[in-house]
Amino acid sequence: MITFDQFVQNAKARHPKDQAVQNAIPVSTGRRFEFVRVFTELNGFPDLSAWVVNKAGKNSAAYSADYDPDVERENSANTDWSLYQNEWDAHVAELKKLSIKLKRRKPDEARKLMADFARKMRSKIEASIPNKKKLPYTLLIKPYREYILESLMEGKDIGSVFDDTIFDPTDD
Repeated sequence: MITFDQFVQNAKARHPKDQAVQNAIPVSTGRRFEFVRVFTELNGFPDLSAWVVNKAGKNSAAYSADYDPDVERENSANTDWSLYQNEWDAHVAELKKLSIKLKRRKPDEARKLMADFARKMRSKIEASIPNKKKLPYTLLIKPYREYILESLMEGKDIGSVFDDTIFDPTDD
């Protein structure tokens, strides 16, 4: 086991150029373990954060209410984590993608981006939207326009916005 303070000091020593690590403090470190816990829970693995304890050598009451720290430590010690490196790398990459700060766009910029993309992707868009009434292209895409504009103004990626809205809105 290792205390939160020791954990933070070790992390700072291992990552001297990472500003986020250098700014870390023991008090908020437990919350940062959530990204590890999401991965372990999604994959049915034991929780690695059971190894990090307070100064008294104990896990918090909140942690112990959800997990048995002794069982989690024993099971995690008996897990060959090297078998799951690819899954972990994919999890980290997804979290990094989700945590990228988006650069907002002005309405005019979003409209131009949407129009250019919609013009370029017209045949794919028409093939993706059922059109039994044979509506003209501008009327066909009108129901999607507001959501696409909002998403683009929020700074979201144009391809992802069209994928999520028109091309495959049911794909998770």
